[in-house]
Amino acid sequence: VDRVMDFAGLASGSQVSARRTVALAPILDAAVAALAPESAQRGVAVRVAHPAPVPGVVGDPAALTSAFQNIVGNAVKYSLDGGVTDVVTTVTGAGRVQVMVSDRGLGVDADDLPHVFEPFYRGRRAVESQVRGSGLGLSVVQGIVVAHGGTVRVGARSGGGTEVVVELPSAPLNSGEPA
Repeated sequence: VDRVMDFAGLASGSQVSARRTVALAPILDAAVAALAPESAQRGVAVRVAHPAPVPGVVGDPAALTSAFQNIVGNAVKYSLDGGVTDVVTTVTGAGRVQVMVSDRGLGVDADDLPHVFEPFYRGRRAVESQVRGSGLGLSVVQGIVVAHGGTVRVGARSGGGTEVVVELPSAPLNSGEPA
């Protein structure tokens, strides 16, 4: 129900609103922490790596937290028991911050990749493996990221699994301190 409501808010343009300069690293850390019980239960290690310092981004902290919880949650959910998920933040030379979340799990078939952002779409491997989900998560993520001037892409990870890469514009230096 929460995912449907999030999707409805994005479709109407009302989901992303409170725009201010926010620190991205604490948002990512909070997303990982919120998933600690699920990752511990499945024995999935979540490793986080941030450069020092991670620039702020201009955006809605609640919406960004929701997007990253979804991405990391998917990585944990689709990982094999005892697997590893990496959350790596880098700063690009183009005034953008990149967050890559990668797992070593089920992966996504090449035929499914063009459809992963479609509402209610679930890939073949997810359906066959009976992994729970509505197929709305990545649609919501894409809506949030695009509303923040960013991009998101999903691909196969070298060696197996999935990589989700989010790029967001970093906040201008004169926009104040990240909150």
